[in-house]
Amino acid sequence: MGKHMSLPKQLVQLGPKFPIYSPIDPNGTLHGGGAANAFLEVENFHFILILFTFIYLLYWSVRPPKQETPSAVLVSVLLKKNEGFSLLFTSVVSGNNETDWLVLLEFKAKIAHDPFGVLSSWNDSIHFCQWQRVICGHRHQRVTMLYLQSLKLGNIPLSLSKCQNLFDLNLANNNLNGSLSPQIIGLSFSLTFLDLSANRFMVILPMEVGNWINLEELDVSENMLFGKIPVSLGSCVKLELLAMRGNLFQGIIPPSLESLRGLEKLDLSNNNLSGHIPKFLEIFIYLQVLNLSYNQFEGEVPTNGVFKNTSATFIKGNGRQTIAVKVLNLLRCGASKSFIAESKALRNIRHRNLVKVLTSCSSVDHQGHDFKALVYEFMENGNLDEWLHPTSRTNETPKKLKNLSFLQRLNIAIDFANALDYLHHHCQTPIVHCDLKSSNILLDHEMIGHVGDFGLARFLFDATQDCSINQSISIGIRATVGYTPPKYGMGNMISTYGDVYSYEILLSEMFTGKRPTNDIFQDNLNLCNFVKVALLEQIIDDIIDPILLRGREGETQMNNITCNERQNGSVRIQECVVLIFEIGVACSVEFPRERMNMSAVMIELHSIRQKLLGTNIRRQRLQSTGAQES
Repeated sequence: MGKHMSLPKQLVQLGPKFPIYSPIDPNGTLHGGGAANAFLEVENFHFILILFTFIYLLYWSVRPPKQETPSAVLVSVLLKKNEGFSLLFTSVVSGNNETDWLVLLEFKAKIAHDPFGVLSSWNDSIHFCQWQRVICGHRHQRVTMLYLQSLKLGNIPLSLSKCQNLFDLNLANNNLNGSLSPQIIGLSFSLTFLDLSANRFMVILPMEVGNWINLEELDVSENMLFGKIPVSLGSCVKLELLAMRGNLFQGIIPPSLESLRGLEKLDLSNNNLSGHIPKFLEIFIYLQVLNLSYNQFEGEVPTNGVFKNTSATFIKGNGRQTIAVKVLNLLRCGASKSFIAESKALRNIRHRNLVKVLTSCSSVDHQGHDFKALVYEFMENGNLDEWLHPTSRTNETPKKLKNLSFLQRLNIAIDFANALDYLHHHCQTPIVHCDLKSSNILLDHEMIGHVGDFGLARFLFDATQDCSINQSISIGIRATVGYTPPKYGMGNMISTYGDVYSYEILLSEMFTGKRPTNDIFQDNLNLCNFVKVALLEQIIDDIIDPILLRGREGETQMNNITCNERQNGSVRIQECVVLIFEIGVACSVEFPRERMNMSAVMIELHSIRQKLLGTNIRRQRLQSTGAQES
């Protein structure tokens, strides 16, 4: 006998036009075989059904079925002819799997996109356990695995929770939205695999997820789930994979996840998570893949377990920016002290105009040598020096040459003045930068200036207590030539006045376009004196960066500015430049205590910007009304 039972070929018609195979002869007597084919009209439908069921059960009590029963064959015949009878018959001979069958039919009704012809097998010709992407258990013929990814379902049938034998469910890459309950949350505790990734859920992940105590893999990536990661996830102690990337989760990684020690892969990237990276991840001995990128984490990175012998670059993207790694050359004299100074200075300070240090790394490389590095936020627009002194490369088009407008330069000058004001006057312990220069002013994607490189920084109490002549000379030699106060190299103690002097050099460099090491500065002529002489002789036009003047000409051509307006605008820029240079001179007077402090500098620069912006606004209003500026 084949896979299914061989049925006698007598045919009984149950009602008009509804034939089925049955071991009954045309006279209504039972027998095991026969050769005649005939039709019989049966008036008592229920009597025939009960009789048929009795014979069926009697037959299989003598010869039990193997893995599959002939019910699949019988039901397929019934389904072709009479849906009402097939439903009744299925409930009689197949028990509870009618529920699963109805759930699948509800899924089929909701599927709007079937590019691979998955649903072509979802018909009455075969048992639903043989439908594509449906797997049933052999014993009870109940659905245990359902793989319906990429079918644009839209929403989940309410009846899904009735599939209590389901332990694998893949609904990834559909258009699922709305709530995750009760359809999903009501699933059996036996659920071991759940993939809801690449959908459109925009809800808080409910605490009930902790009920899936047998779950081994959970993927809810690429949705719009928000709120905090539920602490109840810590109850899913059998988890081996937890993927939650690409959502809107906030807050910290909950401490309850420490109980998930069987994790092999943890992906929390591309969220808004914050706080410190938990040290308990060090003890996850099975963890092979860890992705925490593109969040808002800060603080030190753990060093053991999965973090061991790795650089801190794995946190790439936190703060939604790429990181920059500064690896120290420990062969250079004083490199270790520089590392300690920078780490100490930036550990607890936070300001929008200071480059943020994400973490530090002090370890041993593969050759056994000391390795020290600092991990910063990446500044997309490089440093100020590259913008003030652009160099055309052979592979660089003219459009890519860097150019700063007058207003951009003024804004950047205000940015790093703001940073120095914070370091000098608003930190718990004042900090002296000691190496302010154009290459240490970094620019982010919005061209906002950030002060970086605190390798020579000193806390003010360190600089004023037990400060020897040798220490001052050492710092004077190591600091950048041209930016450092001359008396630093003559044994003077470090102070905030030294940073103020360096600020004047930077300010003059920004608006003259000349480095302090330019070849024209020889003998007793330096950038400070160069500006002072121009102010005294009223020849400011001769020292202004020519790029600023060319930029003004370009603005005239592009915006149809009249010759009159151009002249007035140039005069105003010249007036602003004079005011800026005067601030610079006040920052570089010979006696340090007579120099302008950074708080006063901030006030003056804001006043200049307001004057400039007021002029631009007035010109725009005149242009919009068609009037000419007098």
